[in-house]
Amino acid sequence: MMYKKFLLIHIFVLYFIACEKELDITDFSSDFSFYNSELRIEALMLPAQNTAIVRIDKSVPLDEASLYNCIDDDNDWNYYYCSDNSVSYESLDECTNECNSSNCLLHLFSCEMNEEDCDTCSWDLSSLLTFETKEECIESCSGDCVTDDVGEDGKQAYDSNNDGDYDDRGFGGDIAPDEGEGDGVPGCNELNVDEYNEILPEIHLSNFCTVNIKHGEDVCEFIFSETGGMFFDENKPGFDVEDIKAVSYGAWIPDPLNCDIDFNHYDTEYLFSCECEEESGYGYYGKITAADTIRRPVIFYTDTVENNIISCSENPSTHSCLESFHNSDTLYFEEGDNSAKISYVSLIETIKYQAVQYIFDEVNDRYVYYHGHRDGGTDSGNNIINNSICLMSEKVVAEKYPPFIGSDKFKYDIFTFSKGYENYYFFIQLDLLDPERTNLRDENGNPVMGAFGAMSGRTKYFQILSNNEEN
Repeated sequence: MMYKKFLLIHIFVLYFIACEKELDITDFSSDFSFYNSELRIEALMLPAQNTAIVRIDKSVPLDEASLYNCIDDDNDWNYYYCSDNSVSYESLDECTNECNSSNCLLHLFSCEMNEEDCDTCSWDLSSLLTFETKEECIESCSGDCVTDDVGEDGKQAYDSNNDGDYDDRGFGGDIAPDEGEGDGVPGCNELNVDEYNEILPEIHLSNFCTVNIKHGEDVCEFIFSETGGMFFDENKPGFDVEDIKAVSYGAWIPDPLNCDIDFNHYDTEYLFSCECEEESGYGYYGKITAADTIRRPVIFYTDTVENNIISCSENPSTHSCLESFHNSDTLYFEEGDNSAKISYVSLIETIKYQAVQYIFDEVNDRYVYYHGHRDGGTDSGNNIINNSICLMSEKVVAEKYPPFIGSDKFKYDIFTFSKGYENYYFFIQLDLLDPERTNLRDENGNPVMGAFGAMSGRTKYFQILSNNEEN
């Protein structure tokens, strides 16, 4: 009898755990209706580029309808075709600049082709070729017909074997149409709806503030720029290095007419200050301040000098000794080399790092972000030598991208952190206002979300060689 009772209880527990329901965040609006917007400041010095960037953002409640409204606020969902000049454009604004607005027609599909898809095409493959319907596109396009009208899952339907059932599973399998797909109306989670250039300008604080960084007696004043920062974004499903979009965003940058400092003086203190006027809505903070010291970057070395690197740990001029073995040459690895790696070392003052890999995009002559990860040395891993230096290595996947036919040129940026930015970056389980995570303080000594500090970067280029190639 006891066993049956236990079994019943166990079944009920499993039943209630298994029950899931998708909830609308607006159902909980009353729980945070009292919330007042706060500031989050990220003030980052970049010694390798001898510059700094400051982002001052306004926090918003989770149900902020004016931001994520599922509306194409900037009219760049899908494409617009000008019937006057027979040219297609990425947005309505671009179309109306060249065409009578009444003659700008919404086209839902674009034909994407490579040279190998069409040997006899009569148009420039780099220009937009768009169609009102999928049927028209399929009839004229020997490549792929793509659209932003992809529904709530953000993915275009895909029938891998064209059997019409969308039930083939596994790698490269089907993607079934979902809610909102193909309805001809922009909706939630669809491409180019609520994207960065619609959201970020509403979050940034761009005026009514005085921002500066001091080093000794010298001062650098900052001004707001609509294109102060940049990051890479996959603007289409799937990773294609040529299609990665560089997105600009607003940030505070050094005023070229009023900046008297360099941002690469190691082991010396820098002071940050930000004060916003009452008109900004955040005058109650008073002056927000922080202080931090820039740490030195890593040193890249080859395995042939590792014993010399280790001996530097006993040299009174440790960093100078390490720097004498720094290797700036491009590395070459054969495809499939499982031992491929990049070796680097840092002073014991910093044993936490960020490694970021980029792929060279030959078509656009640029390096594009591929992936990044945190890393760190430990005593148990035999990284730390004589409590003086930290030896590290970054595993390299010795493959071209895409395999066999893709780019063979890459680079890694390895970053070290100042103390203030290290805490902000690595203490991710702490609240943004935790005094251990943020070193920013208002005029009353209260923590402010964010951090002030530095990421010191150094770059190592490398190339993957086919087995029959020579460097």
